[in-house]
Amino acid sequence: MRRVLAVSVFSILLLIGCGGGGGGNKQPDYHGRCDYSVLNPYSRPPVDLVWYHNAQFNLDRTIRWPHRDVLIAVMDTRIDRWALQQILDEINRYIYPTRLVVADVPPVYADIEIWHNPVLDQLDWLGQCEWIFGAGNFLVKAIIEIADSPFYGCLFYAVLKHELLHAVGIFEHMTDGGVMNSPTYNDVITPNVIDVLVPLYRFPAGTPVYP
Repeated sequence: MRRVLAVSVFSILLLIGCGGGGGGNKQPDYHGRCDYSVLNPYSRPPVDLVWYHNAQFNLDRTIRWPHRDVLIAVMDTRIDRWALQQILDEINRYIYPTRLVVADVPPVYADIEIWHNPVLDQLDWLGQCEWIFGAGNFLVKAIIEIADSPFYGCLFYAVLKHELLHAVGIFEHMTDGGVMNSPTYNDVITPNVIDVLVPLYRFPAGTPVYP
């Protein structure tokens, strides 16, 4: 469910849709409860994680946000700001000195926009994230959309965290049963997520990485 489209000579758009199907016979709990029984932190691809989840989509060069505040405009009125801040605080620990910050600015001035999009239910997607990245191998825009299907509860915020992690540079899903699993069952940031984000934001954007 991924499309990569050239927007111009200087920018690329990536789209990932995060579906509700798959995962063998298990399905996400649509009453909103998180399921931690599926965690398997030892499941990872037999290649470099930063390459697999990021650099392979940019000719083996890393892509990330600059080391600055990344402004988020929250347009989905279902999102509790305190709960969102807890998610951002956790992610920010791994992308320092970049920092995700909620800002009361119009979406056009934000780096990341978060919207409610019930149309995604027709695709059986829980959410989706689009990015634009351009010169300097930096992300310049991300748009997150959340469907109706997660309902409201732990799973809703797990899907939100999943899409925010896509927005900061984890482009490929994981199979370790944590928050970046597809489908999403829970909100756990696993060691695999940390092992992508920490080096991704420690080294310069555009760093060569190979399998």
